[in-house]
Amino acid sequence: MEIPEFYLYIAFGLPTWTLVDGTWAVLSQLADTLPEGYNISAYLILSLTLGNIFPLVIGFMLRKTSFSYLAQVINVILATGLVTGVLMGAVWNRVVTIGDSEVSLPIFLLFFIVGGCSSSSNVTHFTYVSKSEAQNTTALATGMGLGSMTAGILALFQGLLLHQYGFSVTIFYIVLAMLYVPALFAFAKLQSAHRQEFIEESSSSNPISTEFMTDVSSRDLEATDFENMPVDTEMKLKNFDGQYSESSFLRLHGGILALQLVNSSLGYGFVPALISSACGKFNNASLVLLLATGITAVLDPMFKFLTNYTRFETFGALKVASCVLVCLTIGLILCAALPGDLSLYRGSGGALPVALYVSFGALFGFTNTSVFRYFKSTVSPRFVHHSYRWSGICSQAGALLGSLIAFLIVVTGAL
Repeated sequence: MEIPEFYLYIAFGLPTWTLVDGTWAVLSQLADTLPEGYNISAYLILSLTLGNIFPLVIGFMLRKTSFSYLAQVINVILATGLVTGVLMGAVWNRVVTIGDSEVSLPIFLLFFIVGGCSSSSNVTHFTYVSKSEAQNTTALATGMGLGSMTAGILALFQGLLLHQYGFSVTIFYIVLAMLYVPALFAFAKLQSAHRQEFIEESSSSNPISTEFMTDVSSRDLEATDFENMPVDTEMKLKNFDGQYSESSFLRLHGGILALQLVNSSLGYGFVPALISSACGKFNNASLVLLLATGITAVLDPMFKFLTNYTRFETFGALKVASCVLVCLTIGLILCAALPGDLSLYRGSGGALPVALYVSFGALFGFTNTSVFRYFKSTVSPRFVHHSYRWSGICSQAGALLGSLIAFLIVVTGAL
Protein backbone atom coordinates (compact mmCIF):
# COMPACT_ATOMS: atom_id res chain seq x y z
CA MET A 1 0.00 0.00 0.00
CA GLU A 2 1.36 3.39 -1.00
CA ILE A 3 1.83 5.88 1.81
CA PRO A 4 0.66 9.42 0.85
CA GLU A 5 3.54 11.88 0.47
CA PHE A 6 1.97 14.17 3.08
CA TYR A 7 2.57 11.56 5.78
CA LEU A 8 6.00 10.66 4.43
CA TYR A 9 7.07 14.29 4.77
CA ILE A 10 5.74 14.37 8.34
CA ALA A 11 7.86 11.32 9.20
CA PHE A 12 10.81 12.79 7.28
CA GLY A 13 10.70 15.94 9.44
CA LEU A 14 10.20 14.20 12.79
CA PRO A 15 13.80 14.07 14.08
CA THR A 16 14.95 17.41 12.64
CA TRP A 17 14.90 19.44 15.85
CA THR A 18 13.94 16.78 18.36
CA LEU A 19 17.38 16.40 19.99
CA VAL A 20 17.97 20.16 20.07
CA ASP A 21 14.52 20.99 21.45
CA GLY A 22 14.68 17.91 23.66
CA THR A 23 17.82 19.31 25.25
CA TRP A 24 15.95 22.51 26.12
CA ALA A 25 13.11 20.37 27.51
CA VAL A 26 15.49 18.65 29.97
CA LEU A 27 17.50 21.79 30.64
CA SER A 28 16.55 21.75 34.33
CA GLN A 29 17.95 18.22 34.72
CA LEU A 30 21.17 19.18 32.93
CA ALA A 31 21.49 22.34 35.03
CA ASP A 32 21.03 20.40 38.28
CA THR A 33 23.57 17.74 37.30
CA LEU A 34 26.36 19.36 35.29
CA PRO A 35 28.96 21.80 36.72
CA GLU A 36 27.85 24.77 34.60
CA GLY A 37 24.54 24.97 36.48
CA TYR A 38 21.89 27.29 35.06
CA ASN A 39 24.49 28.98 32.84
CA ILE A 40 24.67 25.79 30.79
CA SER A 41 22.17 27.16 28.27
CA ALA A 42 24.73 29.76 27.16
CA TYR A 43 27.35 27.08 26.49
CA LEU A 44 24.86 24.89 24.68
CA ILE A 45 23.86 27.87 22.56
CA LEU A 46 27.52 28.47 21.73
CA SER A 47 27.80 24.85 20.54
CA LEU A 48 24.64 25.31 18.49
CA THR A 49 25.97 28.60 17.12
CA LEU A 50 29.13 26.97 15.83
CA GLY A 51 26.98 24.27 14.26
CA ASN A 52 25.16 26.95 12.27
CA ILE A 53 28.24 27.32 10.10
CA PHE A 54 27.31 24.08 8.30
CA PRO A 55 23.93 25.19 6.87
CA LEU A 56 25.43 28.44 5.61
CA VAL A 57 28.10 26.50 3.71
CA ILE A 58 25.61 23.91 2.46
CA GLY A 59 23.16 26.62 1.41
CA PHE A 60 25.70 28.24 -0.89
CA MET A 61 26.93 24.85 -2.15
CA LEU A 62 23.40 24.00 -3.30
CA ARG A 63 23.45 26.84 -5.81
CA LYS A 64 25.21 24.59 -8.32
CA THR A 65 24.30 21.05 -7.35
CA SER A 66 21.46 18.73 -8.32
CA PHE A 67 18.60 17.34 -6.27
CA SER A 68 20.16 13.88 -6.45
CA TYR A 69 23.27 15.28 -4.73
CA LEU A 70 21.00 17.05 -2.24
CA ALA A 71 19.43 13.66 -1.42
CA GLN A 72 22.85 12.24 -0.62
CA VAL A 73 23.58 15.13 1.74
CA ILE A 74 20.25 14.57 3.51
CA ASN A 75 21.01 10.87 4.00
CA VAL A 76 24.33 11.76 5.63
CA ILE A 77 22.57 14.25 7.92
CA LEU A 78 19.97 11.68 9.01
CA ALA A 79 22.54 8.94 9.67
CA THR A 80 24.79 11.33 11.61
CA GLY A 81 21.87 12.53 13.71
CA LEU A 82 20.91 8.97 14.65
CA VAL A 83 24.42 8.04 15.82
CA THR A 84 24.94 11.34 17.64
CA GLY A 85 21.62 11.06 19.50
CA VAL A 86 22.54 7.61 20.85
CA LEU A 87 25.93 8.93 21.96
CA MET A 88 24.27 11.87 23.74
CA GLY A 89 22.28 9.38 25.78
CA ALA A 90 25.45 7.51 26.70
CA VAL A 91 27.73 10.41 27.74
CA TRP A 92 25.46 13.36 28.61
CA ASN A 93 26.68 13.48 32.26
CA ARG A 94 30.38 12.96 31.59
CA VAL A 95 32.74 15.83 32.42
CA VAL A 96 36.32 16.67 31.52
CA THR A 97 38.75 18.40 33.87
CA ILE A 98 40.52 21.34 32.24
CA GLY A 99 42.94 22.99 34.62
CA ASP A 100 41.07 23.40 37.90
CA SER A 101 37.61 23.34 36.33
CA GLU A 102 35.22 20.63 35.26
CA VAL A 103 33.65 21.12 31.85
CA SER A 104 30.78 19.16 30.27
CA LEU A 105 32.76 18.83 27.06
CA PRO A 106 31.18 15.57 25.70
CA ILE A 107 27.63 16.94 25.66
CA PHE A 108 28.84 20.24 24.19
CA LEU A 109 30.68 18.50 21.32
CA LEU A 110 27.77 16.19 20.55
CA PHE A 111 25.32 19.10 20.74
CA PHE A 112 27.53 20.91 18.22
CA ILE A 113 27.22 17.97 15.82
CA VAL A 114 23.50 17.43 16.26
CA GLY A 115 22.95 21.18 16.08
CA GLY A 116 24.78 21.22 12.75
CA CYS A 117 22.53 18.42 11.50
CA SER A 118 19.35 20.13 12.68
CA SER A 119 20.20 23.60 11.40
CA SER A 120 21.42 22.21 8.06
CA SER A 121 18.04 20.52 7.70
CA ASN A 122 16.37 23.93 7.58
CA VAL A 123 18.20 24.42 4.27
CA THR A 124 18.31 20.89 2.84
CA HIS A 125 14.89 19.56 3.85
CA PHE A 126 12.94 22.63 2.75
CA THR A 127 14.88 22.84 -0.52
CA TYR A 128 13.94 19.21 -1.16
CA VAL A 129 10.24 19.70 -0.38
CA SER A 130 10.11 22.74 -2.67
CA LYS A 131 9.72 20.25 -5.58
CA SER A 132 6.46 19.04 -4.10
CA GLU A 133 2.96 20.39 -3.50
CA ALA A 134 2.44 23.31 -1.13
CA GLN A 135 0.71 21.16 1.50
CA ASN A 136 3.88 19.06 1.83
CA THR A 137 5.75 22.14 3.04
CA THR A 138 3.27 22.31 5.92
CA ALA A 139 3.64 18.54 6.39
CA LEU A 140 7.42 18.86 6.74
CA ALA A 141 7.13 21.77 9.18
CA THR A 142 4.46 19.90 11.14
CA GLY A 143 6.69 16.83 11.33
CA MET A 144 9.51 18.97 12.70
CA GLY A 145 7.11 20.31 15.31
CA LEU A 146 5.81 16.83 16.17
CA GLY A 147 9.36 15.73 16.87
CA SER A 148 9.76 18.63 19.27
CA MET A 149 6.35 17.79 20.76
CA THR A 150 7.50 14.21 21.36
CA ALA A 151 10.48 15.58 23.26
CA GLY A 152 8.25 17.87 25.31
CA ILE A 153 5.71 15.14 26.15
CA LEU A 154 8.45 12.70 27.10
CA ALA A 155 10.11 15.32 29.31
CA LEU A 156 6.81 16.18 31.01
CA PHE A 157 5.91 12.50 31.42
CA GLN A 158 9.23 11.66 33.04
CA GLY A 159 9.48 14.87 35.05
CA LEU A 160 5.91 15.01 36.41
CA LEU A 161 4.70 11.41 36.47
CA LEU A 162 7.84 9.37 37.05
CA HIS A 163 9.71 11.78 39.33
CA GLN A 164 9.66 9.28 42.19
CA TYR A 165 11.65 6.85 40.05
CA GLY A 166 14.14 9.43 38.84
CA PHE A 167 14.40 11.21 35.50
CA SER A 168 16.50 9.20 33.03
CA VAL A 169 18.16 11.59 30.57
CA THR A 170 19.87 8.58 28.97
CA ILE A 171 16.57 6.93 28.05
CA PHE A 172 15.21 10.31 26.98
CA TYR A 173 17.97 10.90 24.41
CA ILE A 174 17.95 7.34 23.05
CA VAL A 175 14.16 7.39 22.52
CA LEU A 176 14.44 10.68 20.64
CA ALA A 177 17.32 9.36 18.53
CA MET A 178 15.09 6.51 17.36
CA LEU A 179 12.91 9.04 15.51
CA TYR A 180 15.63 9.07 12.86
CA VAL A 181 14.67 5.50 11.91
CA PRO A 182 11.21 6.33 10.46
CA ALA A 183 12.73 9.46 8.91
CA LEU A 184 15.30 7.38 7.03
CA PHE A 185 12.55 5.02 5.87
CA ALA A 186 10.28 7.88 4.76
CA PHE A 187 13.06 9.63 2.89
CA ALA A 188 13.98 6.39 1.11
CA LYS A 189 10.34 6.13 -0.04
CA LEU A 190 10.38 9.75 -1.20
CA GLN A 191 13.59 9.19 -3.16
CA SER A 192 12.08 6.11 -4.76
CA ALA A 193 8.98 8.07 -5.76
CA HIS A 194 11.10 10.83 -7.35
CA ARG A 195 13.81 8.60 -8.84
CA GLN A 196 12.61 9.21 -12.41
CA GLU A 197 12.74 12.96 -11.83
CA PHE A 198 16.35 12.65 -10.63
CA ILE A 199 17.24 10.66 -13.78
CA GLU A 200 15.68 13.31 -16.01
CA GLU A 201 17.39 16.07 -14.04
CA SER A 202 20.84 14.47 -14.33
CA SER A 203 20.43 14.18 -18.10
CA SER A 204 19.48 17.85 -18.43
CA SER A 205 21.84 20.80 -18.45
CA ASN A 206 20.00 22.65 -15.70
CA PRO A 207 20.57 21.34 -12.17
CA ILE A 208 20.00 23.75 -9.29
CA SER A 209 21.39 26.58 -11.36
CA THR A 210 22.85 29.82 -10.09
CA GLU A 211 20.68 31.72 -12.55
CA PHE A 212 17.41 32.60 -10.89
CA MET A 213 14.73 33.45 -13.43
CA THR A 214 11.00 34.06 -13.03
CA ASP A 215 8.21 35.43 -15.13
CA VAL A 216 8.36 38.92 -13.60
CA SER A 217 10.01 41.72 -15.55
CA SER A 218 12.25 44.35 -13.96
CA ARG A 219 9.80 47.08 -14.91
CA ASP A 220 6.96 45.27 -13.14
CA LEU A 221 9.13 44.81 -10.02
CA GLU A 222 9.91 48.50 -9.81
CA ALA A 223 6.29 49.52 -10.34
CA THR A 224 4.76 47.18 -7.79
CA ASP A 225 4.25 47.76 -4.08
CA PHE A 226 4.31 44.42 -2.27
CA GLU A 227 3.83 45.90 1.20
CA ASN A 228 0.31 44.59 1.75
CA MET A 229 -0.43 42.81 -1.50
CA PRO A 230 -2.47 39.61 -1.05
CA VAL A 231 -0.95 36.41 -2.33
CA ASP A 232 -3.59 35.84 -5.00
CA THR A 233 -2.89 39.28 -6.47
CA GLU A 234 0.86 38.86 -6.29
CA MET A 235 0.59 35.49 -8.05
CA LYS A 236 -0.73 37.28 -11.15
CA LEU A 237 2.73 38.75 -11.63
CA LYS A 238 3.85 35.30 -12.75
CA ASN A 239 2.04 35.88 -16.03
CA PHE A 240 4.30 38.77 -17.02
CA ASP A 241 7.03 38.21 -19.58
CA GLY A 242 10.67 38.79 -18.79
CA GLN A 243 13.26 37.42 -16.43
CA TYR A 244 15.55 38.58 -13.68
CA SER A 245 18.62 37.37 -11.88
CA GLU A 246 18.98 36.15 -8.32
CA SER A 247 19.86 39.70 -7.31
CA SER A 248 16.40 40.74 -8.53
CA PHE A 249 14.86 38.05 -6.35
CA LEU A 250 16.69 39.44 -3.32
CA ARG A 251 15.57 42.95 -4.22
CA LEU A 252 11.96 41.80 -4.50
CA HIS A 253 11.86 39.62 -1.38
CA GLY A 254 14.67 41.16 0.68
CA GLY A 255 12.19 42.59 3.18
CA ILE A 256 10.60 39.27 4.06
CA LEU A 257 14.01 37.58 4.23
CA ALA A 258 15.15 40.31 6.63
CA LEU A 259 12.11 39.63 8.80
CA GLN A 260 12.92 35.94 8.81
CA LEU A 261 16.49 36.69 9.82
CA VAL A 262 15.28 38.80 12.77
CA ASN A 263 12.62 36.27 13.80
CA SER A 264 15.10 33.40 13.61
CA SER A 265 17.71 35.30 15.62
CA LEU A 266 15.10 35.39 18.38
CA GLY A 267 13.37 32.02 17.95
CA TYR A 268 16.38 29.83 17.15
CA GLY A 269 19.03 31.72 19.07
CA PHE A 270 18.32 34.39 21.65
CA VAL A 271 15.12 33.21 23.32
CA PRO A 272 16.14 29.54 23.83
CA ALA A 273 19.36 30.78 25.45
CA LEU A 274 17.44 33.25 27.59
CA ILE A 275 14.70 30.98 28.91
CA SER A 276 16.70 29.32 31.70
CA SER A 277 17.70 32.75 33.05
CA ALA A 278 14.12 34.01 32.66
CA CYS A 279 12.80 31.12 34.77
CA GLY A 280 15.74 30.80 37.16
CA LYS A 281 14.65 33.44 39.71
CA PHE A 282 11.15 32.08 40.28
CA ASN A 283 10.03 29.66 42.98
CA ASN A 284 10.34 26.05 41.77
CA ALA A 285 12.55 27.22 38.90
CA SER A 286 13.05 23.68 37.60
CA LEU A 287 9.29 23.09 37.31
CA VAL A 288 8.73 26.51 35.71
CA LEU A 289 11.39 25.79 33.10
CA LEU A 290 10.05 22.30 32.43
CA LEU A 291 6.52 23.63 31.92
CA ALA A 292 7.66 26.47 29.66
CA THR A 293 9.71 24.26 27.35
CA GLY A 294 7.38 21.24 27.51
CA ILE A 295 4.14 23.08 26.73
CA THR A 296 5.82 25.00 23.92
CA ALA A 297 7.02 21.76 22.35
CA VAL A 298 3.47 20.34 22.50
CA LEU A 299 1.80 23.39 20.90
CA ASP A 300 4.43 24.04 18.23
CA PRO A 301 3.28 21.43 15.64
CA MET A 302 -0.36 22.45 16.07
CA PHE A 303 0.35 26.02 15.05
CA LYS A 304 2.56 24.90 12.17
CA PHE A 305 -0.19 22.59 10.94
CA LEU A 306 -2.65 25.51 11.00
CA THR A 307 -0.75 27.07 8.08
CA ASN A 308 -2.31 24.43 5.85
CA TYR A 309 -5.64 26.21 6.39
CA THR A 310 -4.80 29.79 7.35
CA ARG A 311 -1.59 31.81 7.44
CA PHE A 312 -0.20 35.31 7.18
CA GLU A 313 -0.93 36.28 3.58
CA THR A 314 0.88 39.64 3.32
CA PHE A 315 4.23 41.17 4.07
CA GLY A 316 2.45 43.65 6.36
CA ALA A 317 0.92 40.86 8.46
CA LEU A 318 4.31 39.20 8.78
CA LYS A 319 5.79 42.49 10.01
CA VAL A 320 3.12 42.77 12.70
CA ALA A 321 3.86 39.21 13.82
CA SER A 322 7.57 40.06 14.03
CA CYS A 323 6.79 43.08 16.23
CA VAL A 324 4.76 40.86 18.58
CA LEU A 325 7.67 38.40 18.78
CA VAL A 326 9.99 41.26 19.74
CA CYS A 327 7.57 42.38 22.49
CA LEU A 328 7.35 38.86 23.92
CA THR A 329 11.15 38.68 23.90
CA ILE A 330 11.36 41.95 25.84
CA GLY A 331 9.00 40.45 28.43
CA LEU A 332 11.31 37.46 28.88
CA ILE A 333 14.31 39.78 29.18
CA LEU A 334 12.55 41.64 31.99
CA CYS A 335 11.84 38.35 33.78
CA ALA A 336 15.57 37.63 33.72
CA ALA A 337 16.85 41.15 34.42
CA LEU A 338 14.62 42.57 37.18
CA PRO A 339 15.98 42.60 40.77
CA GLY A 340 15.76 39.19 42.45
CA ASP A 341 13.93 40.42 45.58
CA LEU A 342 10.68 41.35 43.80
CA SER A 343 7.48 39.67 44.95
CA LEU A 344 6.93 38.74 41.31
CA TYR A 345 9.34 35.85 41.74
CA ARG A 346 7.36 34.31 44.59
CA GLY A 347 4.08 32.42 44.62
CA SER A 348 2.55 31.84 41.19
CA GLY A 349 4.69 34.43 39.44
CA GLY A 350 6.36 31.66 37.47
CA ALA A 351 3.29 31.56 35.24
CA LEU A 352 4.53 34.76 33.58
CA PRO A 353 7.64 33.37 31.83
CA VAL A 354 5.69 30.21 30.96
CA ALA A 355 2.97 32.28 29.27
CA LEU A 356 5.48 34.49 27.47
CA TYR A 357 7.59 31.59 26.22
CA VAL A 358 4.62 29.48 25.12
CA SER A 359 3.10 32.46 23.26
CA PHE A 360 6.42 33.20 21.60
CA GLY A 361 6.96 29.58 20.51
CA ALA A 362 3.47 29.20 19.04
CA LEU A 363 3.63 32.47 17.10
CA PHE A 364 7.18 31.85 15.90
CA GLY A 365 6.33 28.39 14.53
CA PHE A 366 3.24 29.73 12.77
CA THR A 367 5.08 32.73 11.31
CA ASN A 368 8.13 30.80 10.16
CA THR A 369 6.01 28.23 8.31
CA SER A 370 3.88 31.02 6.80
CA VAL A 371 7.03 32.47 5.22
CA PHE A 372 7.73 29.24 3.33
CA ARG A 373 4.10 29.00 2.20
CA TYR A 374 4.28 32.67 1.15
CA PHE A 375 7.21 31.89 -1.14
CA LYS A 376 5.48 28.77 -2.46
CA SER A 377 2.55 30.92 -3.54
CA THR A 378 4.45 33.90 -4.96
CA VAL A 379 7.58 32.57 -6.66
CA SER A 380 7.64 30.89 -10.06
CA PRO A 381 7.23 27.11 -9.51
CA ARG A 382 10.32 26.38 -11.59
CA PHE A 383 12.53 28.26 -9.17
CA VAL A 384 10.76 28.10 -5.82
CA HIS A 385 13.64 25.95 -4.50
CA HIS A 386 15.84 29.06 -4.61
CA SER A 387 13.46 30.94 -2.35
CA TYR A 388 13.35 28.01 0.08
CA ARG A 389 17.13 27.84 0.03
CA TRP A 390 17.47 31.56 0.78
CA SER A 391 14.83 31.30 3.48
CA GLY A 392 16.79 28.50 5.13
CA ILE A 393 20.04 30.47 4.88
CA CYS A 394 18.45 33.53 6.50
CA SER A 395 16.93 31.37 9.24
CA GLN A 396 20.29 29.94 10.20
CA ALA A 397 22.17 33.21 9.77
CA GLY A 398 19.66 34.71 12.21
CA ALA A 399 20.15 31.77 14.56
CA LEU A 400 23.90 32.34 14.42
CA LEU A 401 23.51 36.04 15.22
CA GLY A 402 20.99 35.53 18.04
CA SER A 403 23.04 32.75 19.60
CA LEU A 404 26.20 34.84 19.69
CA ILE A 405 24.41 37.78 21.29
CA ALA A 406 22.76 35.53 23.89
CA PHE A 407 26.04 33.83 24.74
CA LEU A 408 27.83 37.15 25.27
CA ILE A 409 25.01 38.49 27.43
CA VAL A 410 24.81 35.42 29.67
CA VAL A 411 28.54 34.85 30.19
CA THR A 412 29.20 38.54 30.92
CA GLY A 413 26.51 38.50 33.59
CA ALA A 414 24.41 41.16 31.88
CA LEU A 415 21.31 39.11 32.82
